[in-house]
Amino acid sequence: MAVLTEYRHPNGADFQAMLGDAGFGHQLTGPDESGGYAGTLIASRHPLRPGGVRLDVPEGSARWLHAVIDGIGWDVVGCLIPAASGAKGKDRKNSFWDAIITNAAQLGSRPCLITGDFNTGRHHIDETGATFHASDRFERMLDSGWVDGFRALHGDISAPTWWSPGYNNGFRLDHAFLSPGSPPPVACQPSTRPATRSAAPPRPACPTMPP
Repeated sequence: MAVLTEYRHPNGADFQAMLGDAGFGHQLTGPDESGGYAGTLIASRHPLRPGGVRLDVPEGSARWLHAVIDGIGWDVVGCLIPAASGAKGKDRKNSFWDAIITNAAQLGSRPCLITGDFNTGRHHIDETGATFHASDRFERMLDSGWVDGFRALHGDISAPTWWSPGYNNGFRLDHAFLSPGSPPPVACQPSTRPATRSAAPPRPACPTMPP
Protein backbone atom coordinates (compact mmCIF):
# COMPACT_ATOMS: atom_id res chain seq x y z
CA MET A 1 0.00 0.00 0.00
CA ALA A 2 1.17 3.55 -0.75
CA VAL A 3 -0.21 6.80 0.64
CA LEU A 4 0.80 10.07 -1.01
CA THR A 5 -0.02 13.62 0.00
CA GLU A 6 0.59 16.85 -1.92
CA TYR A 7 -0.58 14.86 -4.93
CA ARG A 8 -1.38 16.82 -8.08
CA HIS A 9 -4.35 15.55 -10.05
CA PRO A 10 -4.88 15.08 -13.00
CA ASN A 11 -1.20 15.68 -13.74
CA GLY A 12 -0.41 12.55 -11.76
CA ALA A 13 -2.05 10.17 -14.24
CA ASP A 14 1.32 8.89 -15.44
CA PHE A 15 2.41 8.30 -11.86
CA GLN A 16 -0.80 6.40 -11.13
CA ALA A 17 -0.10 4.24 -14.15
CA MET A 18 3.41 3.53 -12.85
CA LEU A 19 1.96 2.48 -9.50
CA GLY A 20 -0.46 0.22 -11.33
CA ASP A 21 2.39 -1.40 -13.26
CA ALA A 22 4.15 -2.01 -9.91
CA GLY A 23 1.13 -3.91 -8.61
CA PHE A 24 -0.70 -1.08 -6.85
CA GLY A 25 -3.63 -1.13 -9.24
CA HIS A 26 -6.40 -0.34 -6.76
CA GLN A 27 -6.42 3.42 -6.23
CA LEU A 28 -8.42 6.23 -4.69
CA THR A 29 -7.74 9.94 -5.06
CA GLY A 30 -8.91 13.04 -3.24
CA PRO A 31 -8.14 15.74 -5.81
CA ASP A 32 -7.53 19.36 -4.93
CA GLU A 33 -10.43 21.06 -6.69
CA SER A 34 -8.46 24.31 -6.90
CA GLY A 35 -5.86 22.59 -9.07
CA GLY A 36 -3.19 22.91 -6.37
CA TYR A 37 -1.03 20.39 -4.56
CA ALA A 38 -3.31 19.51 -1.62
CA GLY A 39 -4.59 16.25 -3.12
CA THR A 40 -4.21 12.77 -1.65
CA LEU A 41 -3.71 9.35 -3.26
CA ILE A 42 -4.01 5.86 -1.78
CA ALA A 43 -2.82 2.91 -3.89
CA SER A 44 -3.14 -0.70 -2.81
CA ARG A 45 -2.45 -4.24 -3.96
CA HIS A 46 -5.85 -5.16 -2.50
CA PRO A 47 -9.27 -3.87 -3.57
CA LEU A 48 -10.30 -0.78 -1.64
CA ARG A 49 -13.37 1.40 -1.43
CA PRO A 50 -14.16 4.89 -0.15
CA GLY A 51 -14.80 5.02 3.58
CA GLY A 52 -17.58 7.01 5.16
CA VAL A 53 -15.60 9.22 7.56
CA ARG A 54 -15.06 12.65 6.03
CA LEU A 55 -13.33 15.79 7.23
CA ASP A 56 -15.94 18.52 7.65
CA VAL A 57 -13.69 21.52 7.00
CA PRO A 58 -12.86 23.53 3.85
CA GLU A 59 -10.56 21.49 1.58
CA GLY A 60 -11.37 18.45 3.67
CA SER A 61 -12.19 16.29 0.63
CA ALA A 62 -8.66 16.82 -0.72
CA ARG A 63 -6.68 16.75 2.51
CA TRP A 64 -8.39 13.73 4.10
CA LEU A 65 -8.99 10.49 2.18
CA HIS A 66 -10.54 7.52 3.97
CA ALA A 67 -10.27 4.07 2.37
CA VAL A 68 -11.49 0.67 3.52
CA ILE A 69 -9.50 -2.40 2.48
CA ASP A 70 -11.93 -5.22 3.22
CA GLY A 71 -9.58 -8.00 2.16
CA ILE A 72 -7.13 -7.30 4.98
CA GLY A 73 -9.57 -5.76 7.46
CA TRP A 74 -7.99 -2.30 7.68
CA ASP A 75 -9.13 1.30 7.32
CA VAL A 76 -6.49 3.65 5.91
CA VAL A 77 -6.55 7.45 5.86
CA GLY A 78 -4.21 9.75 3.94
CA CYS A 79 -4.00 13.17 5.56
CA LEU A 80 -2.44 16.54 4.75
CA ILE A 81 -2.78 19.23 7.42
CA PRO A 82 -2.05 22.78 6.25
CA ALA A 83 0.84 24.75 7.66
CA ALA A 84 0.21 27.60 10.10
CA SER A 85 0.96 30.99 8.58
CA GLY A 86 -0.25 34.02 10.53
CA ALA A 87 -3.22 34.12 12.89
CA LYS A 88 -5.72 32.89 10.27
CA GLY A 89 -3.40 30.06 9.30
CA LYS A 90 -3.08 28.95 12.91
CA ASP A 91 -6.86 28.98 13.34
CA ARG A 92 -7.22 26.97 10.14
CA LYS A 93 -4.68 24.42 11.29
CA ASN A 94 -6.39 24.11 14.68
CA SER A 95 -9.71 23.47 12.92
CA PHE A 96 -8.17 20.70 10.85
CA TRP A 97 -6.61 19.07 13.87
CA ASP A 98 -9.81 19.29 15.92
CA ALA A 99 -11.77 17.66 13.10
CA ILE A 100 -9.16 14.89 12.80
CA ILE A 101 -9.31 14.16 16.52
CA THR A 102 -13.13 13.93 16.26
CA ASN A 103 -12.87 11.57 13.27
CA ALA A 104 -10.23 9.47 14.97
CA ALA A 105 -12.69 8.69 17.75
CA GLN A 106 -14.98 7.11 15.13
CA LEU A 107 -12.18 4.95 13.73
CA GLY A 108 -10.38 3.94 16.91
CA SER A 109 -12.15 0.66 17.65
CA ARG A 110 -10.96 -1.14 14.50
CA PRO A 111 -7.58 -1.53 12.79
CA CYS A 112 -6.89 1.84 11.24
CA LEU A 113 -3.88 3.78 10.00
CA ILE A 114 -3.95 7.56 9.66
CA THR A 115 -0.79 8.69 7.89
CA GLY A 116 0.57 11.65 5.98
CA ASP A 117 1.90 15.15 6.49
CA PHE A 118 0.64 16.50 9.82
CA ASN A 119 2.84 19.60 9.74
CA THR A 120 3.57 19.26 13.45
CA GLY A 121 4.94 16.83 16.00
CA ARG A 122 6.23 16.66 19.55
CA HIS A 123 8.45 19.40 20.92
CA HIS A 124 12.08 18.38 21.54
CA ILE A 125 11.48 14.97 19.92
CA ASP A 126 10.29 15.63 16.37
CA GLU A 127 12.17 18.95 16.42
CA THR A 128 15.14 20.14 18.43
CA GLY A 129 13.27 23.08 19.97
CA ALA A 130 9.62 23.96 20.61
CA THR A 131 8.40 25.78 17.50
CA PHE A 132 5.60 23.48 16.34
CA HIS A 133 2.08 24.88 16.26
CA ALA A 134 -0.68 22.43 17.26
CA SER A 135 1.74 20.13 19.07
CA ASP A 136 -0.88 19.98 21.83
CA ARG A 137 -3.31 18.39 19.35
CA PHE A 138 -0.67 15.84 18.42
CA GLU A 139 -0.32 14.98 22.10
CA ARG A 140 -4.10 14.66 22.40
CA MET A 141 -4.09 12.00 19.68
CA LEU A 142 -1.51 10.04 21.62
CA ASP A 143 -3.37 10.53 24.91
CA SER A 144 -6.54 9.13 23.33
CA GLY A 145 -4.79 5.82 22.63
CA TRP A 146 -3.51 6.31 19.09
CA VAL A 147 0.08 5.12 18.62
CA ASP A 148 2.86 6.88 16.72
CA GLY A 149 3.93 3.82 14.74
CA PHE A 150 7.44 5.08 14.06
CA ARG A 151 8.16 6.08 17.65
CA ALA A 152 6.74 2.80 18.95
CA LEU A 153 9.56 1.04 17.12
CA HIS A 154 12.41 3.55 17.26
CA GLY A 155 11.86 5.60 20.39
CA ASP A 156 13.05 9.21 20.40
CA ILE A 157 15.78 8.96 17.74
CA SER A 158 16.27 11.97 15.48
CA ALA A 159 14.57 11.18 12.18
CA PRO A 160 13.52 14.36 10.33
CA THR A 161 11.35 14.07 7.25
CA TRP A 162 11.72 17.70 6.12
CA TRP A 163 14.53 20.23 6.13
CA SER A 164 13.84 23.90 6.81
CA PRO A 165 16.32 26.33 5.20
CA GLY A 166 14.89 29.09 7.40
CA TYR A 167 15.58 27.26 10.66
CA ASN A 168 18.59 25.42 9.22
CA ASN A 169 17.26 22.32 10.94
CA GLY A 170 15.31 19.13 10.32
CA PHE A 171 11.77 18.41 11.49
CA ARG A 172 9.65 15.27 11.58
CA LEU A 173 6.33 16.35 10.06
CA ASP A 174 5.18 13.07 8.52
CA HIS A 175 3.70 10.48 10.86
CA ALA A 176 1.69 7.28 11.01
CA PHE A 177 -0.93 6.91 13.74
CA LEU A 178 -2.25 3.44 14.55
CA SER A 179 -5.64 3.18 16.22
CA PRO A 180 -6.17 1.66 19.68
CA GLY A 181 -7.86 -1.24 17.84
CA SER A 182 -4.77 -2.01 15.72
CA PRO A 183 -2.13 -4.64 16.34
CA PRO A 184 1.34 -3.19 16.96
CA PRO A 185 3.52 -2.26 13.97
CA VAL A 186 6.14 -4.77 12.92
CA ALA A 187 8.60 -2.57 10.98
CA CYS A 188 9.27 1.02 9.99
CA GLN A 189 12.52 1.97 8.34
CA PRO A 190 13.84 5.44 9.23
CA SER A 191 15.72 7.51 6.72
CA THR A 192 19.32 6.42 6.22
CA ARG A 193 20.32 9.68 4.54
CA PRO A 194 21.35 12.75 6.53
CA ALA A 195 18.98 15.71 6.54
CA THR A 196 20.85 18.63 5.00
CA ARG A 197 19.86 21.58 2.89
CA SER A 198 21.34 19.90 -0.18
CA ALA A 199 20.12 16.38 0.59
CA ALA A 200 16.73 16.33 2.25
CA PRO A 201 15.77 12.85 3.45
CA PRO A 202 12.99 10.79 1.94
CA ARG A 203 9.77 11.02 3.93
CA PRO A 204 8.90 7.52 5.17
CA ALA A 205 6.28 7.69 7.88
CA CYS A 206 4.27 4.52 7.53
CA PRO A 207 5.05 1.38 9.52
CA THR A 208 4.61 -2.09 8.08
CA MET A 209 1.30 -3.39 9.36
CA PRO A 210 0.85 -6.98 10.46
CA PRO A 211 -1.60 -9.13 8.46
